[in-house]
Amino acid sequence: MAEKNNMHIWSQVCFTDPKHTKAVEFGRKFTSIDAHYQVMRATEVFGPVGDGWTYHCDYGQDVAGSITYVWCNMTIYWGESVPIADSPGWNNQNFSNAFGPIRCTCPMLDSKGRLDKDAPKKAMTDCLTKGLSHLGFNADVFLGRFDDNAYVSMMRDKFQEEVPKIIGQYHKEVQAATSLEQLQKINATFGPQMAEIKSTHANHITKAAAAWVLKKKTLIAAAEIKEKE
Repeated sequence: MAEKNNMHIWSQVCFTDPKHTKAVEFGRKFTSIDAHYQVMRATEVFGPVGDGWTYHCDYGQDVAGSITYVWCNMTIYWGESVPIADSPGWNNQNFSNAFGPIRCTCPMLDSKGRLDKDAPKKAMTDCLTKGLSHLGFNADVFLGRFDDNAYVSMMRDKFQEEVPKIIGQYHKEVQAATSLEQLQKINATFGPQMAEIKSTHANHITKAAAAWVLKKKTLIAAAEIKEKE
């Protein structure tokens, strides 16, 4: 029998892309993680919400002194799921794993005494973040690694979008072009392949286009100077 790997989930999700975090400087300083990024990562590992994983929330209100707050109890489910006949709603799948309930709270009034309509959502988001953290999601943040600027820089390098070879070749040929005619041919040659990766590498495509425009301006300026000589 193969040895069970107790870290098989944790090791997949413990690292955090810094571009989906935000440093909170007021009050207690901490690193905030984009909740939708966590949902995306859970979907990558487990599958679509409602299929590979899901969560169930119960809500309520309570009072502590003069403060009224909303609470959320959440249980997270993941793993193999089997449909349950005649069972509508959130629990129509029988998931093989569960964790919770986790409870989080949020005041019903904001700092100015106004009703915070997002209080239930904030409590739910806190539950999701805390629950997923126990599975290892974004563990480096919770372990305090994001307090180290060198570590954050290392994570930026780790998650940096890989530049496709086609864009590198495009840049190389643009820089080597010596005429406007060559520039036009480069666009005609690389255009179809660049269009295919535009949706997944938009940032690099934009930079490549800017490099082409800059090269064009350089060649035009050089031609104008030559005409004056």
